[in-house]
Amino acid sequence: AAQAGEPLESDPVFTDTLAALLADTTLEPAFVAEAARLPSEALLAVEMPVVDVAAIHTAREHARRHLGQALGATWREIWAREQDATASRAYAYNATDAGHRALKNVALAYLSAAGDTALAWQQMQSADNMTDELSPLSLLTDVDCAERSAALARFLDRWQGDPLVMNAWFSVQAMSSRPTTIADVRALASHPAFDESNPNKIRALYGAFAQNPLYFHAADGSGYELVAERVISVDKGNPILAGRLARYFNAWRRQDSDRQARCEVILRRILGTEGLSRNTFEIVSKTLGDSAE
Repeated sequence: AAQAGEPLESDPVFTDTLAALLADTTLEPAFVAEAARLPSEALLAVEMPVVDVAAIHTAREHARRHLGQALGATWREIWAREQDATASRAYAYNATDAGHRALKNVALAYLSAAGDTALAWQQMQSADNMTDELSPLSLLTDVDCAERSAALARFLDRWQGDPLVMNAWFSVQAMSSRPTTIADVRALASHPAFDESNPNKIRALYGAFAQNPLYFHAADGSGYELVAERVISVDKGNPILAGRLARYFNAWRRQDSDRQARCEVILRRILGTEGLSRNTFEIVSKTLGDSAE
């Protein structure tokens, strides 16, 4: 329906089945959390002979929004219940508590998809562990809402002294489905906390972006351009990392003909770069299907 531009509908049987799953309190929270998650956009793409990233995103977001709205009261009850399950004791990593946090954050994700972002902001402000802080940050970063800027600023203020934690701050923005994501990634490359000589930072920003199907495979080729520029730049000092970034182009032939054409031009541009390392040359050649000789 999304591919045809037709109105999107939701199967009530699917909604009722999920509601029954959520109502079964005999099940472990970790199991319910896993069962209630929708397949990722990347996993859905595997099922399509020719990938349509825009249709996948549209359909999946419709499903998330519908399930968030239709089961809104249930999701709020679950969030409160799972929050209370660990609230009386200090954070600890164990299977039981991890299950409570997982189900709580699944509920939070559906509520945010339905437009209820206030609860995500509330959780982020009171979180006493990284799981409960990063989950609402990623949700708020993904949409245009009043809490988005505050959430990013709060996380930056708290963690800017910890380079490893800051990698997550870059990644959640690179994975966003907001229309400005490509421009945002370009701007983040100039952020004081970004170090272009640090492989972890490169992976956190550009590696994460390359796993954002909607914008890495942008119809105008701008996502391919963005990653290709970094491949060429990184290759001068770190051919191994450049090659790893180049591997994100591996599935280019599964895209539609227009995207394939744009991607091939960009891959051949990388291949024609003067002084390109042997490692990156071989990887891009194989991606194109050319001989590496």
